[in-house]
Amino acid sequence: MTAPYCEICGESVPMDLDHVGIAAEYVHTDDRNAQDDYLVHIECWNHHTVEWIDPA
Repeated sequence: MTAPYCEICGESVPMDLDHVGIAAEYVHTDDRNAQDDYLVHIECWNHHTVEWIDPA
């Protein structure tokens, strides 16, 4: 079985190493919602979210 791929860099994400799991929900006001799941390396996640602000 092959490892899934990182949605940012495209490299494989071994499931036995730390990683980020993302559940993205598409909210539609006039239809059913949909959800997709993504995996990302922690390094890729940190690189792309370093300047995000805490929403709290």
